[in-house]
Amino acid sequence: MAGTEEFKMKKRTALLSFRNLSLRAKLILSTLVVTGLSMAILAFVVYNRTQKSQTTLVNTLQETVREQSEQQLAQILSSEALNADQTLSAITNAVKGMAEYRSALYARQELFSKGDYWDGAERLTQLSGGQYGNSTSDIASVFVPNTISLTESLVAEINNSMYLDMYAPAILNANPNVVAIYFIGNVNYTIYYPNIELASNIPPDFDAVSQPFFTIVNPKNNPDRKAQWTPPYQDPAGTGLIVTSATPVYDQNSRFRGVLAADVQLASISEQISSIKIGKSGFAFLIDPAGRIISMPDAGYLIFELQPETVPVNETPQVTILGRGSANIQAVTSRMVAGEQGVSTVDIQDAPYYMAYTPLPTIGYSLGILVPQIEMDEPFLAARDRITSETQSTLQLAAILLVALMLGAAAVSLFVSQITVRPLTELTSVAEQIAAGNLHVRARADTSDETGVLAKTFNKMTSQLQETLQGLEQRVADRTKDLATVAEISTTTAAIRDPFQMLATMVHLNQRRFNLYHSHVFTYHKESDDLHIVACGYREGDVHEGTHGTAVIPFSQEQSLVARAARTKKPVIVNDVRSDPGWLPNPLLPETRAEMAVPMIVGDDVLGVLDVQADHVDAFTEEDANIQMTLASQIATSYQSALAYEETKEQAGFETLVNLISQKIQRTTTIEDTLQTAIRELGLALGASRVKAAIGMAQKNDGNTVSEN
Repeated sequence: MAGTEEFKMKKRTALLSFRNLSLRAKLILSTLVVTGLSMAILAFVVYNRTQKSQTTLVNTLQETVREQSEQQLAQILSSEALNADQTLSAITNAVKGMAEYRSALYARQELFSKGDYWDGAERLTQLSGGQYGNSTSDIASVFVPNTISLTESLVAEINNSMYLDMYAPAILNANPNVVAIYFIGNVNYTIYYPNIELASNIPPDFDAVSQPFFTIVNPKNNPDRKAQWTPPYQDPAGTGLIVTSATPVYDQNSRFRGVLAADVQLASISEQISSIKIGKSGFAFLIDPAGRIISMPDAGYLIFELQPETVPVNETPQVTILGRGSANIQAVTSRMVAGEQGVSTVDIQDAPYYMAYTPLPTIGYSLGILVPQIEMDEPFLAARDRITSETQSTLQLAAILLVALMLGAAAVSLFVSQITVRPLTELTSVAEQIAAGNLHVRARADTSDETGVLAKTFNKMTSQLQETLQGLEQRVADRTKDLATVAEISTTTAAIRDPFQMLATMVHLNQRRFNLYHSHVFTYHKESDDLHIVACGYREGDVHEGTHGTAVIPFSQEQSLVARAARTKKPVIVNDVRSDPGWLPNPLLPETRAEMAVPMIVGDDVLGVLDVQADHVDAFTEEDANIQMTLASQIATSYQSALAYEETKEQAGFETLVNLISQKIQRTTTIEDTLQTAIRELGLALGASRVKAAIGMAQKNDGNTVSEN
């Protein structure tokens, strides 16, 4: 026994050593072995050893093919699961972002609840059922059930919530699987996107706060404040199974204020799962954490001995694969609902199947693949038959031609191996150098045969790779530098409270950091519908450096790149301004040859335009536009915040002055003192040199008592 094991070990070692030999050595050694065996007179021994070698090779090949099959299944499954999960993860992140935006609106409740953008006192209408709704011309549907009174505080909160118009449409456009996104306040009102006349399409007393998509994330059921997914249910609108992603909304004081949710259509994900084809009859299926079937072809229902179900409206699927099939299938399905992943072999109708599975972490679903083992191992079966056939043919041919070819084969092998292997050896050496990072080395290509063509092709590929890497490195470096510059400018200006000082600093840094001929910024004034220049960034040493100009451009002016950018809300690039009829020249900037105007946008509102100029043609690219657009977006947000801060500061000062005057008046004891105090303080507050007040009195004189100060 020990001798047999030692023999097998030596044989395996010999095979491994043989694989590690050079191609030339393999050719020469193979020829010598064949030649030596041909000289043997014991044909039985030769046959027996050949059969053993064949068995070993077949077993090794079978194991390798099975490992490759399992690896292939795992890779396909991982890729498909990642695609599906990324879709759901993107929706979850979008809902979270919108929930954070809604939370931020509560911090500005006093400012945004006045109805400047949308006033519920005017826009809400009571319908025949007693519920309140709004016009279809609005971006969102508003629904207040007939069980809720429309108080001033509720109208104010709805006014504040309608600023979700700035956020929700972008989510719907970016996520085709999202059929609706909505906010439900904890006082039982709903803001619903898109506008489907919600108040006219649901019962007047519909209680949204008692629905699963609300209760699943309320403080009682979700103390950790995490986003949650509801079980799938049949869409009343007929779009198939849908699932809801819900996120709680808390205000700045950590008070629960409502739920932000999105209804996600599962049809496209089911189509993606159905399109997965493995082998000839393999298929993929999707189940939820309870084992309920989300997507499965007819073949799957047959295997699990189930019938497809028709899910009623607003109901959850009931058919589950748990407890179905053989014991090993049940073990795998139990691991699937537990969120595990792996590849197992199961028996279905006395036939072995591969069953691969992996979770979708975002929603907790599990994606599985079932495929007959014979279909995945088909390459092994074909190779096994081919090996057997070729072995028999080789033995028969060797028996006939062994002696005749013995000497000739040895000589020819030595000669051919020398000629054949040399170019390949040289090419291998070159490939190793390139793999080590030397992209300057080239293979010798002095022949016209396959090895010469291979060497030429390899050289061409190496040159292309070298050029690609060099160009990519430069583009990445330039892009990284520009983004770092944008971050520097944004960080510097974000700390400045004064809006116009912030813009002046921005254009100055923009001109310096990006080496522009000129940079200036316009702000949009809605009341006059025009654009005012507020800050200019000249080159260092320019005679106009430090000045900002007083130019005003009408919003509708055609001959203006700045006005065009504001109207279209898109960057405008003219790389040869002298040939563009829409360019408006500036006498203070005579060297302008190229210009780019970038709108400053927050949500859907244009706050202004950032305009940059160069003193040479073809100065700007789309990448430059993206960089300046990034800067403009960040500056627009900071500018809006600075304006809000100034407005709040001014209001606070006014209220303080009013309170001070009121306190002084309250300390007076006579009407005359009251009038004198009021006149004096109002005069000081208004900066007036003289203030006069008159009060009608029932006296014999002309009826007027006059007090002056």
